[in-house]
Amino acid sequence: MKKSLLIVLLSTLCIAMISAFAACSVSWSEQEFEGHNWSEWMTVRESTCTVEGRQERICYDCGIKQTEKLAALGHEEDPLRVAGTLPTCTADGNVEYYVCTRCNKKFAEATCETEIKYVNLPAIGHNFDYEHATYEWATDYTACTATVYCTACNEKLLESAIVRYSVTERAKCTESGTGTYTATFLNNNLPQQTKTVELAAFGGHVFEAPQYTWNVSETHTATCTATSICNRCYEIEKKTIEGISGDYTAPTCTEEGKYTYTADFTAEGFGRTTKTEAIPALGHDYNIINYVWDNDNTSVTAKATCSRCDTEVLNETVTTTTSTIVEPTCITTGTKLITAEFASSYFDAQYKTETLDVIPHAYANPVVTNPTCTENGYITSTCTMCGDSKIDGYIKALGHAWGEWTVTTAATCEGEGEETRTCSRNDATETREIAALGHAWMNPEWTWAA
Repeated sequence: MKKSLLIVLLSTLCIAMISAFAACSVSWSEQEFEGHNWSEWMTVRESTCTVEGRQERICYDCGIKQTEKLAALGHEEDPLRVAGTLPTCTADGNVEYYVCTRCNKKFAEATCETEIKYVNLPAIGHNFDYEHATYEWATDYTACTATVYCTACNEKLLESAIVRYSVTERAKCTESGTGTYTATFLNNNLPQQTKTVELAAFGGHVFEAPQYTWNVSETHTATCTATSICNRCYEIEKKTIEGISGDYTAPTCTEEGKYTYTADFTAEGFGRTTKTEAIPALGHDYNIINYVWDNDNTSVTAKATCSRCDTEVLNETVTTTTSTIVEPTCITTGTKLITAEFASSYFDAQYKTETLDVIPHAYANPVVTNPTCTENGYITSTCTMCGDSKIDGYIKALGHAWGEWTVTTAATCEGEGEETRTCSRNDATETREIAALGHAWMNPEWTWAA
């Protein structure tokens, strides 16, 4: 639908344009502009010194546009001349040049042929004569100022320094020293400057309290050295006394002994000092120690006596502990260990042993041995510890379980017979006689003799 509408619009536009060209009586192919109803010329691009301009006009009837070029204006014939100036230390200069006031471009000549971009000559900067700089110190030497002049314009430059002080040689109580002020400039073109001053002597030593160093030999003779430092010039002075004998105080069991050494430096002005060398207390010599067990061995009392001071100083009673070291059985005795342990390290642990009685058998697991026809049965228990066994009781013999009598040999009239019976439990047999039957006479038959 949209495509059909677009075709209709384009067709209508073409018909209108053809009608307009016909009204102007101008053929499009001939490119003629006569007979149009032209507007006034309108400048669409101004001409410059070097670039052509352009103007246009439009036919009111057909809308055709006519364009014409406007000639470039060319540079001004009398451009502005700018005189050349030399640069100074602080201000820029420039070369001589000409300016076209129409386009403001710069040229090397009045004919405006050679355009130039850069006309400035940069300032040349000061040329300070650092080699001939002068230096002025403050009266207390805590500041130093350098003065330098420019060789071109005579401009004066003042530079301040950072001043540091150091002692070059310390003053002593009897000798003067020297100190040095060093001026360092942030401007590296200026070298360091130094000023050396004299430091007055202090006017005599002021010694601190002396320090004493002792050296005691194995033979208990000592050497003492007194050292003192002057707190102004730090000069060190030493004095030594040798061969000092020590005063001996003997130690006891409980109290230290000592050697006391005395060094007298009074004549040298270093005073008097003593040193004490301690001798350790001897401690008690507990070489007499007794241990007493009570009657039931439940406690032990330890007593120690010092052999030097003959004073009993340790007396400790402890409760014993017991442990079984060999368990008793039902056939052997055991052993019990009794131990007494003391808190004091001077006493040794004490030990005793006791015999433990044999314990009863632990009979268990009864086993029944059944009775037979002719023998009693019994009940047997076995000890679980040693394997011994015992009979706990008897069961009466059962007796034979006889079967019926069976005739094994029949009795006769004149001879005895035999019968047998058998036990059903153990196949035992028993026999007995059967009495002879005797004759069983029938009725007699009589036979007569002839």
